Amino acid sequence: MKACTSDEMSIIKSSHLDTHNSCKSTLENLNEKPWKAIFKKIIRNSRTRRKLRQLDKTQLEDIGLTASDVEQEVNKPLWK
Repeated sequence: MKACTSDEMSIIKSSHLDTHNSCKSTLENLNEKPWKAIFKKIIRNSRTRRKLRQLDKTQLEDIGLTASDVEQEVNKPLWK
């Protein structure tokens, strides 16, 4: 049986950590409750709509939106 060098051990350890973190992340996503996903969406929508509301006319033109587009978006329910 061949002994591992320190470089080989480092590679093995880092690949193990990457696999562990990847699996952990996947499991967290699988275990996410539906209400948690809805809550995250509400928070994200609230933040983005608040920022959208703060843009001036020139900034809106730069991203291809009008004031009526913004008004329509910010008046949607937060869960949509």
